[in-house]
Amino acid sequence: MENEISAWILDKIRNGQAILFLGAGASYDAEIPEGPVRFSAEKLRDLICDRFLGGDQKDKSLVQVADYAKHQAGLNEVQVFIKNQFHPLQPANFHKLIPLFRWHSIYTTNYDLVIERAYDQVKDRLQKLAPIFRDGDQFSEAMRDPDKLPYFKLHGCISVINDENLPLILASEEYAKHQRNRVRLFQHLSDSALEHPIIFCGYKIGDPNIQQILFDLFDKGINRPNYMVVDPGLNKFDVQMWQSNRINPVKSTFAEFLSNIDNLIEKNMRVLGALIQPSKESYRSFLKSGASVTPQLLQYLSTELEHVYDGMPVGGVSPKDFYTGLDDGWAGINQDLDVERKISDQLLIDAVIDDQITGFNTFLIKGYAGSGKSVCLRRVSWNAARDHEAAVFYLKKGAVLRPSLVKELIGHIDGRLVISLDDALANKADLQKLYDQLEHDNDELVILTTSRSNEWNQDGGDLERYVSAEYELEKLSDREIDLLISKLEKFQCLGNLRNEDMPEVKRNFGLTSDRQLLVALHEVTSGKPFEQIVYDEYQRINPAEAQLLYMDVCTLHRLNVPVRAGLVSRISGISIEDFKSRFIAPLEHLVKVYMDQRSRDYVYVSRHPLIAEFVFDQALDNPADKAEQIVRVISKMNIDYDADKHAFSSIIRGKTLAKLFSDKGLAKKIYDAAEEAGASPSYIWHQRAIFELNHPGAQASAAMSAINRAERELEAHRTDKSILHTKALIYKRMAKESQNKLEIDKYRAEARLILERLLKNDNDSRPSHSIAELLLDELEDQLRTIADPSSEPEDLKERALISIIKRAEDAIYKGLQRYPSDEYLLVSQAKLAEKLNDSSKVRAVLDRAYRQNMSSDYVAIALARNLRHGGETESATKILREAITKNPNSKPLHLELSKYLIAKNDQSVAEEIMHHLKRSFSPGDSNYTAQFWFARQHYLYQDKSVALGIFDNLKAAKMPPFVRRKLDGHSLDGAGKMLSYNGQVTSDRVDFGFIRCAELGDDIFTHISHLDSENSASGLRVGLEVTFNLAFSMRGPVAINVRQRY
Repeated sequence: MENEISAWILDKIRNGQAILFLGAGASYDAEIPEGPVRFSAEKLRDLICDRFLGGDQKDKSLVQVADYAKHQAGLNEVQVFIKNQFHPLQPANFHKLIPLFRWHSIYTTNYDLVIERAYDQVKDRLQKLAPIFRDGDQFSEAMRDPDKLPYFKLHGCISVINDENLPLILASEEYAKHQRNRVRLFQHLSDSALEHPIIFCGYKIGDPNIQQILFDLFDKGINRPNYMVVDPGLNKFDVQMWQSNRINPVKSTFAEFLSNIDNLIEKNMRVLGALIQPSKESYRSFLKSGASVTPQLLQYLSTELEHVYDGMPVGGVSPKDFYTGLDDGWAGINQDLDVERKISDQLLIDAVIDDQITGFNTFLIKGYAGSGKSVCLRRVSWNAARDHEAAVFYLKKGAVLRPSLVKELIGHIDGRLVISLDDALANKADLQKLYDQLEHDNDELVILTTSRSNEWNQDGGDLERYVSAEYELEKLSDREIDLLISKLEKFQCLGNLRNEDMPEVKRNFGLTSDRQLLVALHEVTSGKPFEQIVYDEYQRINPAEAQLLYMDVCTLHRLNVPVRAGLVSRISGISIEDFKSRFIAPLEHLVKVYMDQRSRDYVYVSRHPLIAEFVFDQALDNPADKAEQIVRVISKMNIDYDADKHAFSSIIRGKTLAKLFSDKGLAKKIYDAAEEAGASPSYIWHQRAIFELNHPGAQASAAMSAINRAERELEAHRTDKSILHTKALIYKRMAKESQNKLEIDKYRAEARLILERLLKNDNDSRPSHSIAELLLDELEDQLRTIADPSSEPEDLKERALISIIKRAEDAIYKGLQRYPSDEYLLVSQAKLAEKLNDSSKVRAVLDRAYRQNMSSDYVAIALARNLRHGGETESATKILREAITKNPNSKPLHLELSKYLIAKNDQSVAEEIMHHLKRSFSPGDSNYTAQFWFARQHYLYQDKSVALGIFDNLKAAKMPPFVRRKLDGHSLDGAGKMLSYNGQVTSDRVDFGFIRCAELGDDIFTHISHLDSENSASGLRVGLEVTFNLAFSMRGPVAINVRQRY
């Protein structure tokens, strides 16, 4: 038999790249107390006949007999019976050889627990079994963990027989009947089978189970590796049949096969990281004496977490490739092709050189897409390792941040560990886990990371409290432009500008340097618009298959998502081996390939998502072509993979498709294809509803039909807050479009009911904004009613108007307290003020309502604002004071009055302001706006330590980063002009620093963006005497308008 197993398949088994596919015969000779036992379909059929059918019908198929039994006794009783037959099975000794190898995955049509028990009983197993019974079942978690082995139970398992949505499949004829929740299980097999050899054990060639599964894989037009079948009963005709379908037959029992490979493959060749010794690795000098590194960490350091050190082996890159974004390794840094940005040195000082920092610290490089964040991160990491001998490890592209292994590495490193990872938000969940593990430790860890500025402002809130300092990559400075031009000239990459004099080159570069750096480099070196450059590249690709592959890559990478090789194989039949042999030359300067550890698959990306976006837009200028390409890609996706899932959810978003396609029919084709991909029907119908709601030809009725379908498609007893919110918006739109008052009232009541339910969610401002907008619609209608003398009695109209105003004020106030500076709520607040101030009758109505009930806080606030808008500030203040005497516990009234008094800029009322601010919130509540003003007042007029304590709490509160940084509460004099303060710069960083101010008795933070135009070029310098104005953010005092004092 040794010669019958091909050397290629044996090598794949050795390297953990083979797929094991087990049929009923693989469980033959499993143990029960009486001894070895063999279960076949025929034996199970006979047992079911004896138990449920009086011994009759044994001439029928297993499926037919099972259907009879289910009709007689019910599904659950039949499945319990089957479970009782298989549950006693225990693994034989040969089964316990399976865990001693590493496998890519295991698939089975068996229901028993023989394999699970084998892995449980073998303590020195090389992987942890991860059973997968249904679509999405812990698949992504298993794939991203190299120690986990995905174990697909295609026909179900006796451990989950109580799930009526996942019945046992007794034969292949039942696939169509029980396909729900299993579509992607078979898709995983077809994906993996295109790149990895399958070893079939326990099947006969005539077995209908295997015939059904192999139907597509037997297609001779598919490029796939050879497979192998292990069968002790092979005859010469079986051999010929298998071989004709590129399957190598091996005449052997399953036990003999396992015993043979156990003898053929040395045990030390199967163990993860066995050949890696820490004494031979580059990082040995950083390890503590006697450090014992686990095999898992050794493997992690050899495949995912790269040690950066002086003298590390580095490949080469042509300067032109580097400047057009093709290099994402260390070659360009090693060849000194990059221009060190002004933040680089400061980041090195803060994160590596400064010996005062302790514990774990995170330093964030921010910038727009294409601004050079990744290159800057590599440069800082390189200099830290080479020039300062820091222990620097870089998370490779496609690698996973594994908190437990990082924690182990920290324990082994003598001194501070530096980990660099590109794109913090792509690693958000793992970073959070790592921070949680380090929260109460004194581990010395520095994390250097990056993020796009706009994405961080939107989604970085949960991580921001862990960030020690942020560094913004602004547009290139004059000095940086000069350095870059000199390098372009040195490496002969000036293109059409090579014959121009230096001032002309700089002028041309200056025209584009405020755009993406990547775009500027392309345009300067080629002399053509960026769009034309990338389109010309696309047009020149040959052969046509390569061009098509490039478009597939760009279709997804424009969403910043890598494209799995398995997905490309399904779309176009091009395997990774095909790519390497046939397409690497035509796509050499356009496509990059790397191993993605999350999917255990190779992935393709373009040079940059910006380039991918331009290719997609330029090459597919016809909407119908765009739709066809999207359909082509999503129809082959497997959303159990994280990359596919992210791309899928982005590509079918309703708002995106509403902007992209004026023809609704094109979007419908995309959504129909999405359903075929096996994605959540609920998510798809939700996006259809959003599409209908946002399309220029919007139909509220169609949107409502889609959102109702989305709700019906949810699993039983489950609700989805996003779906509910969209449904409320549809009701709001329906009310807006209706001319029937009864309908309007009904739709608004439905919307309000949903939104009030959603308001209990503390992490989302959308319900607060939507309910405010709903009330503004009501207010608009009621204002028209007030102006119509022929409508209902004045008293009723006024009472209705006051009720709406009170509810709108309440909704906006509570929303802004929880989500300070939320742009949507602020717009709603401005719209409310505009509506109230524009109506001549509103003030009279508000005044009458206030006189009738002076304790109504929101009526008093609305009246005061109306008076203030009309210039009657003293009257407005009087109203608020009167209202507070009637309602002394009203937090909104106290906050409103304090803001009026603050606006006076009169220090004589400082005590009164403090009194009201103190009563505008409760300790620990979410009235962040009130706490901000209270802290500001303390800082300026009372106790700075109290103020700084409150600001510390606000820093840790959950809110978007842009809210945390927004400036307000400027320090003004009695005339309303900003007060000036004098100070001296005591600490300077590249883009921020601190100013010591004797008058304030504090060191005030400032950012380079707050320097006036005359001083921005020279930046901050220690010892510089400056004058500045003062404002506040949720983080504390900020010096603005900083200028040199002469």
